[in-house]
This record gives sequence, structure tokens and C-alpha cells, in this order.
Amino acid sequence: MKDAPDITKLDWNNIQTVQNAINYFDRYESGWNHQPNSQQEQTSSSTTVHYPCLLYTQNILQSKPFVDYNELVNYVEHHTKCTLQTCLRKVGHDVECCYKAPWNLQQTFTLEIDENGQPKHTHACNDNILNLHNLAMLSIWRANVDCKVVISIDVVLKYISKYATKAKNKSKTYHSMLSCISTIYEPQQPVTDGFQKMLVDNIVDRDISAREASHLMQKLPLAICS
Repeated sequence: MKDAPDITKLDWNNIQTVQNAINYFDRYESGWNHQPNSQQEQTSSSTTVHYPCLLYTQNILQSKPFVDYNELVNYVEHHTKCTLQTCLRKVGHDVECCYKAPWNLQQTFTLEIDENGQPKHTHACNDNILNLHNLAMLSIWRANVDCKVVISIDVVLKYISKYATKAKNKSKTYHSMLSCISTIYEPQQPVTDGFQKMLVDNIVDRDISAREASHLMQKLPLAICS
């Protein structure tokens, strides 16, 4: 983004400069629900008939963009349930959502320096279970897509190093997968349910990524140091 403000050179003593940066970042990140609570319940109940994610392109172009956006937000962007399989993580003796949901309500977007001397922002939020998102990305992708502006180079470096060093779990053998499934499913359930579960797990789990396999096949180095 060519017009993005350089946070490392931002004059924090200049109120107007800081406000310009706030206005810029606030355009790309949203945690605000424009649909009143009274209409949210109506949207949830009506989506069984009107499913906004599966609209044809022609219907999307002919619809009212803001109405379409509100329907999508209230259908796919709510963090309604925390489970151990998705976002709950053990922190000490407690279990917490790794996304810190539900989020604190706040009327305006703020930008400041934290106790470690790093720039920090807090998004405007009037719906404490609404995921951060971008209007344009959501309207095109038409499914849950989180979007958060990054204003610190340290956050980027930590993110890259985390995924570059993250080890993948070794996939299970067919025998162990079937043994695990047999202990989960009840005797009265169809055996096809167990095989479907095994096939889904087999597709999802992998020992190496597609990018790594491509590099190995082309005999390209997996790491390059400058």
C-alpha cells in the first residue's frame, strides 16, 4: 500500500499525524457491526432460506452492497463458540481463547505506544464476538476471513519465525486411524461414518506441505540465507 504511513517514523507528538495514521488503518480493519441487534436475530433465522455465501455473481452485483455486507458479517464473522479443537488453549490452570474472545467494546480506533516501546492499536468494536475483517475481502471471499492490520515489524518477524520453525505432526497409519475411530463411534452408527471420518483425516493430515514437496521434486533449496 503506497500511501501507508511509516509507523517507525511517526511523530507521536503531532496529534494530526497520529490521527491521519488512525484514519488510514481504520479503513482496512473492521470490528464494527452496522446492523442493530434487533435485526441480527432476524438475519440468523432467515439465512436458512437466503444463504448469502452461495449467491451467484450476478445476484451479488445486482444486490445492495451494504445490505449484502451486513448479511455476510452476521452470518460468517461471529466467533460464537470456543472449543478445545479450535481456539481454547491451556494457560496455567485456566483455559482461554487464543483469539482473546470475547473482545472489549470500544467506540473508536486507537493507536499508541505500549510499555515495551512498540506501536499498538485497538480496533473499534460494538459487537464483542465479531471477528476483525475487511469489507472488500469479505464481500469477495464470502466466507470467514480474518483481517488485522500489522503496524509493528517485530510482530511480522515473530509470525514468520513461528511458522518457519513449526514442526508438523507425523500422520497416523491406517490401522491406528481405524482403531481410534472405532473407539469414538457408537456400535449403532453406520460403519460408513467411520470410513468417511478416516478419509477426511487422511486428506487433511500431511507430513510435508505442497510447497516443500514441490521444492524437493525440483531439487530446489528449502532455505536460502542472505
